[in-house]
Amino acid sequence: CDWSSDVCSSDLRARGRAYNGKNGELFLDPTSIYVYAGGSGVVSPNPFLSGMVAAGAISDTLDGGTDVTLDTTGAGGGSGLIFFASAAISWTSTAAFIVNANRNIWMEAGASIICSGAGNVTFEANLGTPVSGSYHGIFLYNNTISSAGGRSEEHTSELQSH
Repeated sequence: CDWSSDVCSSDLRARGRAYNGKNGELFLDPTSIYVYAGGSGVVSPNPFLSGMVAAGAISDTLDGGTDVTLDTTGAGGGSGLIFFASAAISWTSTAAFIVNANRNIWMEAGASIICSGAGNVTFEANLGTPVSGSYHGIFLYNNTISSAGGRSEEHTSELQSH
């Protein structure tokens, strides 16, 4: 997928298994990411965020046993933001969901990330070179982040929960 094009795909679905049955990985690394509620997996840039992906596409990929990493640490001139817009991501496999932001991770009210299997959830923010401005890390607004069998981690210079 070429993130610089107008539309990368009309339907994002990925399944990956590595040798000996280990999880494969889907690695998405535009300069910013907007995860929206919905199930079809349309991925296309907009003027403010370079990549958009449906929460349902992430859930389907994780449920299929493929790890998913959203990464904006190579943001180079982009915002480095990862934003979850009332999106619900859920899965039951051992797949890991990793979110690495050059700057902030924002979860809009009602957004949730729930693994009822043995998968891990990891959030890391402010991983880029310090820049001028106000970049505080991970912002949670009445959200649920949980993992039944794995671990849930949040790493940031500042965590704000409202």
